[in-house]
Amino acid sequence: MSDSTVRRARGSNSTAATQADVAREAKVSQSAVSRVFAGRGYVAPDVKARIEAAGRRLSYSPNLVARTMAKGQSNIVAVLTTAITHPFVPHLLEQLTLATQARGLEVLLLNVPEGQQIERLVPLAKAYRVKGIIIANVTLAQTSATLAREGGTPVVIVNRYAEDEGVHTVSCDNVDGARSIANEMINAGLRRLAFVGGRATSATNTARRKGFLDKLTERGMAPVFVAEGAFSHDWGYEAAGRLRRECPEVDGVFCGDDAVALGVIDGYRDDPGASGAVPAIVGFDDIPGASWSPYLLTTFRNPLEEMVEAALDMLELPADASPQRKLLPGTLIRRKTF
Repeated sequence: MSDSTVRRARGSNSTAATQADVAREAKVSQSAVSRVFAGRGYVAPDVKARIEAAGRRLSYSPNLVARTMAKGQSNIVAVLTTAITHPFVPHLLEQLTLATQARGLEVLLLNVPEGQQIERLVPLAKAYRVKGIIIANVTLAQTSATLAREGGTPVVIVNRYAEDEGVHTVSCDNVDGARSIANEMINAGLRRLAFVGGRATSATNTARRKGFLDKLTERGMAPVFVAEGAFSHDWGYEAAGRLRRECPEVDGVFCGDDAVALGVIDGYRDDPGASGAVPAIVGFDDIPGASWSPYLLTTFRNPLEEMVEAALDMLELPADASPQRKLLPGTLIRRKTF
């Protein structure tokens, strides 16, 4: 090892180690070093071990910026989302980041506070020359979706069903899931059913409300209570108070998501002196808190792993591929509340 290499390995202020330095240190070709650190192409195990050891001695780090400039595209998937404090979103992002990294890709997470326009994040994502854009749990406006696709950037919307031409989408089948919940509740003998939804204009809420109410109609029934507010624990808690006052005879409540359902449970629990029995309560998504012992919520599990894998597969489709629409079935998870 040369004196200059020794100084570099000891962390002096000299120029950072390059692939050529690693190749000389490991006594291999630079192309072999490139294949090892790019994670692509075959390198014999003993040669790979020698290259990795040389890289550690020299404190070598791949120059991702240079690689991006050379290829015109980074190895990064941009994930755009909002409402990151909602309990479902971290659950989704965990699945998404782990699956993305398992494919040798990196994640750039861009979050915008709820109530602000997520569209402003699109130019920022594209500035990183990302491999693709995943819109998680929100829907882009038509103009922004068009902008995101410019230059051949693939765009996938996860957990929303969109009709935008050119945008791939993958979602749980919210309508069918809500229909199956209504059917199960009716088959169990419940007759005075309520729907406590999230934000009324949300596509997810609209689909779940439609599925539930359509199935009631098909079975010759009408809801005794329908109210929509927000996908939040606070709204569920407030709705429980309204149900106590306005509809004490209700025997089953389907909630727009689990956060609402947990709020309804707490609303009934904190008002034990009120008249009327506690109804059956069903949520949607199966967030981690749904299985906690204070709740043990019956809910409809969103097929997150399958959704995420399908979204990543869509990013690999050719730029001129027809937009794919995938609706995946979920699973009713029975616990104590129904």
